[in-house]
Amino acid sequence: MPFQSVHQFAMICLLACSSFHVNASEGRLVAAALFEESVLAGNATAVRERAALLDDAERFDSLLQWVLPSEAHASIRMHGDFTQTNPAPANRVDSSEEHTSGGRIVSPVFDLLDAAKRLHRLADLIKKVDAVPEPEEEEQQRAKAALLTLLHLELGNTIDAVKSIDRLTQLVRTSDANEVSGMWPETLVVYRCVIRSVKGPGIDDLLAFLFAQRTQRDVPVNSLVWHSQIAALAGLNGHREAGAPVDVANAASELTQWIPISLRRAQTRGQCLAAARWARVGSQVEKITGHNDDYLFFRSPLAGNFEAQWDV
Repeated sequence: MPFQSVHQFAMICLLACSSFHVNASEGRLVAAALFEESVLAGNATAVRERAALLDDAERFDSLLQWVLPSEAHASIRMHGDFTQTNPAPANRVDSSEEHTSGGRIVSPVFDLLDAAKRLHRLADLIKKVDAVPEPEEEEQQRAKAALLTLLHLELGNTIDAVKSIDRLTQLVRTSDANEVSGMWPETLVVYRCVIRSVKGPGIDDLLAFLFAQRTQRDVPVNSLVWHSQIAALAGLNGHREAGAPVDVANAASELTQWIPISLRRAQTRGQCLAAARWARVGSQVEKITGHNDDYLFFRSPLAGNFEAQWDV
């Protein structure tokens, strides 16, 4: 019987496994034998959905086996996915402010870190990552350095975090990765740090490099969603460095007369472009990040003498 797609073939294989009552561990081995590592590592959303159904202890063990090398795979999986912008409530990742507006990055790595933190197992996780032999592949070297960076920052190990960030930045500067799939290690680091306001020496420099040497040069090409996210992070980080209010998630709600409006289409929402963010700073309104074509509409007609200034 000819298969119409990889997805159809995968479904047949999964049904066959369930028919023979293959357990989870055996299922991972079967999947590893059938599919390339890049296919399995890119299955981040499905992995997160399955892990979300487990309690913290089971979730930690499940995600640990997926992220770190195991009997089923030999790589550190520093991979993520982009979420739809302004999703319907049923499609939201969760109900937190961080994800309600969509247009974000999610990853099993983030879920593993959060579970480890709740279980007080971050130090244990660092030992497991340290025990992974130094990889030969350049992408895997970045993956290990990136994961150690996130772990040391979570624990507040400043000295070790600096070493890991420096190592990661050096590798990124010499990397020849030209696809988003090969840029996840550094992407996850800058995303989590900026979104969660985690300050670490070297994070700003790493983000500045990604923005100047990749996004502004359209590297990788035809990767609008990745460039949208990096540009949004650079805008948010720059806003904070200027001494403006740190929490701008709900800043638009402070605007009673000037109403932020974004031109959102199915295409821009479906491509998971970053959501627009605005902030009021004194008598000024600043656009922190953009989605597509973004505007400020005045609620009522202007009357009397007034003056408006803006940069486009």
